[in-house]
Amino acid sequence: MTITNTQNNRLPQCVKCGACTTVCPVYRETGRESHSARGKHHIMAHLAAADRTGAYEDLVSKCLLCGACREICSRDLDTPRLVIEARRQFSRLSSTSFLKHISTQALANPRLLSGLLTAGSATDRLLSGLLPADSGLRLRLALCRPEVLKPPTSGYIDTLRSTASLPDRGPDTAAACSFFVGCLANYLKPEIGAATARLTERIVGSPPAVPEDQTCCGMAALAAGDLKQARQLAKKNIAAFAGDTRPILTSCASCYSHLLTYPDLFEQEPDWQKRAREFAGRVREFTRFFVAAIAARPGAYFRPGENLDRVLYHDPCHLRFRVHITAEPRQ
Repeated sequence: MTITNTQNNRLPQCVKCGACTTVCPVYRETGRESHSARGKHHIMAHLAAADRTGAYEDLVSKCLLCGACREICSRDLDTPRLVIEARRQFSRLSSTSFLKHISTQALANPRLLSGLLTAGSATDRLLSGLLPADSGLRLRLALCRPEVLKPPTSGYIDTLRSTASLPDRGPDTAAACSFFVGCLANYLKPEIGAATARLTERIVGSPPAVPEDQTCCGMAALAAGDLKQARQLAKKNIAAFAGDTRPILTSCASCYSHLLTYPDLFEQEPDWQKRAREFAGRVREFTRFFVAAIAARPGAYFRPGENLDRVLYHDPCHLRFRVHITAEPRQ
């Protein structure tokens, strides 16, 4: 990898203060300067395009896009956006891009996702007796093992549809809000979708409307640098929730964070950007929604005798940074 003096004046200037190294989870795990935001800014600014090989792509891929570096940066450098832009330039033939392409295609296609999960489980069962206990491949396959990841036989929305209990989302229905389910609560953990709907009904008096045409929020596609697919998914969701002005509730921190950025995807499409702004303006994070609803209806949910001894809560990065939602979940 050859570093050259090809400073790109369009890139924001990092002053190399190192504040990002104190919060970057990847750097704190590996200790490699190239994995920090500071290191990435240096490499992107000085490495000639011709020298951006697989090693470069691997370094740029080592970023969770959590936003912690931007939160602490004195210059407010948008490193996550810079990383996404860099990933857009990856060769589609590289192993990094190919794996990300497969992953994002699966998220955008529920049937493909289910097929991959089933195939992963079958592969693990086939190879589990052949691989050493400390094999790296065994560790990778562990995520697909039935006792770790138990793929449901049917997604949340599919279950509602098959049982004829998909709530009507017409403008004249009694639903107080709509529900953006997200991939996790729809395909992998449908009990989250069911619990969110159950709590919503208990708090506001009616189940949420669930548009059946909704799809993946598109965060994975954008993170992989596939802006085209991210826009396509955003358009599908905007269209799926069009026709009323109800709040759009989501119980996924990552989905919430990304849905708010839909207007940024359509800087070159004014009509869609207007629709995206209207959509994003309706999106509600579920803990804020419930805290407000409980305050409006004291005693509607929490009752004596329902106290828990202890609750362990982790601040999701996509709530903690940028949107700064930490108080309501704890409340």
